Amino acid sequence: MNKFLICGDSYADEYKPPHPSVEENDEWQKTHLYRWPIKIKKEFEKKYFYENLALSGSSPYDAILKLQLRYDELKENDIILFFLSDFDRIDFYAPEEIKTHVSNIFYSSITKKSSLFDDPSFKHHNKLKAFYLLNETEIDFFYNNFFKIFSIELLEKLFLGYLKNISYEKKCRMIVFSKNDFVTKYENTDYFYLYTKNLSEVSDDEWKNKKQAEQEYMIKDDRVNHISPENHSVMYEIIKKIIEYNNCLPEFKKNIIDEPLNLVYTEKNDRKFIYE
Repeated sequence: MNKFLICGDSYADEYKPPHPSVEENDEWQKTHLYRWPIKIKKEFEKKYFYENLALSGSSPYDAILKLQLRYDELKENDIILFFLSDFDRIDFYAPEEIKTHVSNIFYSSITKKSSLFDDPSFKHHNKLKAFYLLNETEIDFFYNNFFKIFSIELLEKLFLGYLKNISYEKKCRMIVFSKNDFVTKYENTDYFYLYTKNLSEVSDDEWKNKKQAEQEYMIKDDRVNHISPENHSVMYEIIKKIIEYNNCLPEFKKNIIDEPLNLVYTEKNDRKFIYE
């Protein structure tokens, strides 16, 4: 049986039970069946060995490691959906209880410093804050040296080049979505497909009163997979059509949320959204 793998972050997280908690899980799952990961799972889990490895708050390095661990098992006609997130999401070695939120540490190419979004709703936010403050100097040192060596353009080429090579070597389908714009344009092939519109823009365009947040602000987003139910249906159709080699892809819906943006003040930064 062929594999169907999904790798990435909260844009593709299935939010497996128990979510959001043991007590609330049954009702939450029942009222959120519109999610595209659930629809795709129902569509393909009987035809493929299906595995959604995407995890909210995870880094692109975590996603590609999970794929690499399954490299030897990949074969012709497997399908992989890969969701590329921010390159400044680093899997810092941290206590287990705060690992899910280390992506709240981010880097600014403007100030050349790291920052922490301190979310009081996170149960262990004080422990995360203590971890950051104790290691801030070392984190800044890491980021500055890492991005001196690896520019965003180079990291993108390394990731996409590797994914493209996998698709050719294994003759499997590799379908890539990105939270951010691609720096370089890449040609789609029978095995390798890049969806060119960045998912951050898709999320942003849902607001009727959309305005671009200043660099000192980020938008805190509580939508499941960061899109509204209407666009979950669109995403489901887009994925199905790409798999079927149908280039008549539907457009994501815009201006469907008539609510104020939930802006969070931060220091100058490169990220536009806080998603986890």
